[in-house]
Amino acid sequence: YWCGNPSGLDFVMSNIDTLVVKPVNRVSGRESIYGALLSADAKKNLLEKIASQPMQFVAQAVLDSANLPTCVDGMLQPRPAILRSFAVASDSSYTIMPGGLTRVGLEPSAFIISNQTGARSKDTWVIASEPERIGKRQTSESDGSTVNDADLISLPSRVVENLFWMGRYAERAEASLRLVRTVLIMLNGEEPVKRESKMLLLEAITHITATYPGFVGAENKVIDSPESELSSVIGDASRIGSIRSSLNAMLNCVDESKELLSSDTLRVTNDIRDALADLDNPLDPTGIALAPEETLDVLVTALLALSGLAQESMTRGIGWRFMEIGRRLERALLTTATIRHLLVQEMPEQQQNTLIHAMLLSLEALINYRRRYRARLGVQSSLDLVMMDTTNPRSLLYQLDQLNRHLQTLSKAQESRHELSPEIRATLEAESIIKLSILTELSAREDGQRKLLEKNLGKVTDLLVNASNIISQKYFDHKEVSRQLVRSVSEKS
Repeated sequence: YWCGNPSGLDFVMSNIDTLVVKPVNRVSGRESIYGALLSADAKKNLLEKIASQPMQFVAQAVLDSANLPTCVDGMLQPRPAILRSFAVASDSSYTIMPGGLTRVGLEPSAFIISNQTGARSKDTWVIASEPERIGKRQTSESDGSTVNDADLISLPSRVVENLFWMGRYAERAEASLRLVRTVLIMLNGEEPVKRESKMLLLEAITHITATYPGFVGAENKVIDSPESELSSVIGDASRIGSIRSSLNAMLNCVDESKELLSSDTLRVTNDIRDALADLDNPLDPTGIALAPEETLDVLVTALLALSGLAQESMTRGIGWRFMEIGRRLERALLTTATIRHLLVQEMPEQQQNTLIHAMLLSLEALINYRRRYRARLGVQSSLDLVMMDTTNPRSLLYQLDQLNRHLQTLSKAQESRHELSPEIRATLEAESIIKLSILTELSAREDGQRKLLEKNLGKVTDLLVNASNIISQKYFDHKEVSRQLVRSVSEKS
C-alpha cells in the first residue's frame, strides 16, 4: 500500500497494527517497522510522519515466516526464512526460474529478514521437478561398451572436462618424467654420450615438454652443462610445460572432480602433492652425478598407481570414458613426438643405437624389445614395437585403436545417422596412416633424414590436434552469444 495514494494512506492509518511500514527509498539507518511492536508514543510518531510525508512510505501485510533448520554455532536451530524467486524475461512474457535465494533471520522471533539487518543467505536449488525416472539398461555387459543418453547429461560438462584434462596432464607429466629420467640415466652412465646424440636427447626434452626455446638452438655451454635448464624443466612451477606445472594442473583437475574418484585415488594424488617439494632442487649445481632420476622414480610410480586405480576403481561411466579419451589422445601425441625427435634424424650406428635405446626406455618398451629381438637395436624393429604392435599397450597404434573405440561409443549415444563424426574421421585417418605404413619405407633415409617417417608422423599429429579441438568444442564449449531478452516497443511495432 503506497501512502501517496489516498486510499492506500487511509488503509495504512487504520491498520497500522497489522502492517510493516517501509520507507520508499531504502537507505542505511531506515529500516522496516512492524506497527504491532511499537509503543503507543512510537506508533503516534510514526503515523504523524506518514501523514506529513505520505509519498515517502509504503506498507505491506505481515507474512508469517516458516522456520528452517539453520546451523548456528555448530548446532541446528529454528530460524525464520524467506525465499526470493527470480524471473527471466522472454519476448512476450516471463519464466519463473527454479530455486532462488533463501534468507534466514538472525533471531527466532525476527520478522525483518534482510541484508540490512545482517540476515544470512544461501542459494536454493531445485534438484528436479518430478521424481527421477529409472530408464532401462541398454546392455547387460559390464565393459562399459554402451553409453546411455542419461549418462551424457548426468554430469556437468565441467566435470567431464576436468576428467579429460586430468588424463591428459597425467600422461603429459609421466611422459616428461620418463624422458627426463632416461636422459639423466644415460648422461650418468658409464659410456659417454657423444655430443650429437646428447643434443638430440636434450632437444627431445624441450619438444616433449614444449618448454621452448629450451635446448633447441641452445649455445654450447647450455648443452655442456644442462643442469640449470633441466632443473627448470623439472621443478619450475611457473614455467608452462614443466613437469611440476603439468602435475599442478593435473591436481587442480582432481580437486574439481573428487566426487567421481575413489578414496585410494585421492590418497595417491595427495602423495603426488607431497612429493612435489622434492622437485625444488632436483639437480646438483656442480653436476648431475647425484642420481636425480631416483627422485623422479617416486612420481613415475605414483602416476602408474593413479593409472591403475582408474582402470580398477572407476565405474565405466561417461566420466571414466572422457578420462580415457584424454589419456589415449595425449599418449598418442607424446609417443608420436618421441619417435619423431629421436628417430627421424639419421645418425651413425653407435649414436643411432643410443637414441633407439633412449626411445625404448622412455616408452617402457626396452625389456619387451630385448626379449623379442635380443641385443641388436634396429630402426625397423623398434618402430614395429612402439608404433605398430597392438599387443603393446604403449604403442601408437594401440592408443589410436582405443581412442577410436571410446569416440565411437560416445557417437552412438548422440547420433542416429551412420556417418562418422568429425573427431572419429580424424582419429580413424590417423590410425589408417599407421596401419598402411611399410616399415622399410619409413626407415629409408634421404638427405640425412627419414622423410617419410617425419611426413606420416606429422600428419598423425595434425589429425590428433584437430580431433582434440573438435572434442573440446563439441562436449566442453557451451558458450552462447548474447541476445536481447525483451523487445522494445519500437521493435514490436
